[in-house]
Amino acid sequence: MIEDETVSKPIPPQNERHVMAIANTMMSNQRTLLSYGRTALGLFGAGIGTLKFLDFPMVGVIGLSFIAASVLVLAIGIRQYFLLRKACMGLKSKDLASLQRSID
Repeated sequence: MIEDETVSKPIPPQNERHVMAIANTMMSNQRTLLSYGRTALGLFGAGIGTLKFLDFPMVGVIGLSFIAASVLVLAIGIRQYFLLRKACMGLKSKDLASLQRSID
């Protein structure tokens, strides 16, 4: 059983699965946000590298499109993160408030 630190009583077994599902979803959501950030950083680096080191016609358009794509990917990732986080917050009951504080 998982201990609830605020009240010092164990969370009932029927809620234990629910607690772990929410915890796994929250951690997965954080990993996904980091993946979006890593992809955006890679696209941004590709855009800067393309602008800086290649000397062909139309390279400016390609480089700027990489940079614009990186901003778009990061915005989508942040939006998805907060949508899922809001959904997970709505699923919690009063018994699970301490779990959320420990995850954040």
